[in-house]
Amino acid sequence: MKKPPMNAETDRIAHWFVSGLELDATVFHVGQYCGPWRASTAGRERASFHHVLRGHWWLHLDGQAPIRLGEREGVFLLRDIPHRLSPEADDTDCRPCSSLCG
Repeated sequence: MKKPPMNAETDRIAHWFVSGLELDATVFHVGQYCGPWRASTAGRERASFHHVLRGHWWLHLDGQAPIRLGEREGVFLLRDIPHRLSPEADDTDCRPCSSLCG
């Protein structure tokens, strides 16, 4: 399905919004995991982003179905919300990253 072109007014508003953003980011961790892992940036009182470099993982948000993300996909969480990442849609057997293999 082809997306409709943006009109001049929509383009002007989008440009105004994006040009007004001041981004300041910190990379907490870039890692490669094995086994049943679980990770989260929740509780840091900041917006966060996660990006899949290789493979895939699942984003878990309380009260919602897990969301599968694959290579070159990512997610921006614009406020601090409870969430976790894991390699499985059902992550009940997953452990926090601190107990991962090397």
